[in-house]
Formats: sequence, structure tokens, C-alpha cells
Amino acid sequence: MTQEHSFYKEVARCKTSYVTIHMAGDYNNAVQCARTFTFNEGACYQLTECDYVYTGGKESGFTARVMCYPRFLKTDEQLLDEATRFAYLLAEVLCQKSFSIETSHDTIYFQSNKQLHGK
Repeated sequence: MTQEHSFYKEVARCKTSYVTIHMAGDYNNAVQCARTFTFNEGACYQLTECDYVYTGGKESGFTARVMCYPRFLKTDEQLLDEATRFAYLLAEVLCQKSFSIETSHDTIYFQSNKQLHGK
């Protein structure tokens, strides 16, 4: 039961579902990439700067999160498909060899198999 409020009322509800992209790279370039992607796709992503600290090093990056929104419902599969397309675009624009996608159920690691300068 939702508590009543004099100004706000609940208008829709859906099952919680989200996809979060974890990637190193320049935050400001990621924001610009998100602007283009969301304008063309009709999507909304929350971008947050973060540092990835790991054994032997540290990289600056970001998370990009999309959730199932009651006003514009999408299935888990639709969210993952959209976020994966966005992650591929981000990785190419930001010149990243790897990234992870976290869903409500799984974490998926992606790594490029493309040879870059013989490496």
C-alpha cells in the first residue's frame, strides 16, 4: 500500500531491473557519447565517475546505468540488448579493450579479440 500525499501520487510501478556498464575511459567523452546514443535510441542513462583500483594499478572511468522505467517499460532482454549496443559504442569511442556489464542477475565480461598494433 502506497502512502497518500497531497501533491504526489503513484502512477505506475514495475519490476526492478537494471543494467550497469563498468568501463575505464574519459568521463566527459562518455557523457558526449551518451548524449548521441540516447538521442538516437530514446533512452536514459545515469553516468557516474569512478576509479577502478586493482592489484598493481588504478584507472579512472565511469559506470553507465539504465533501469526499467515504469513509464517506458522494457523487458530484461531489451535492456541488456540496448546497454550492450551502448557499451560497444563506448568501448570503440573511448578506445577500450575490455568492459563489464552487470545486470540484475549476471555480470558479463567483454574483451576485444582484435589485434591492436601487434598486441
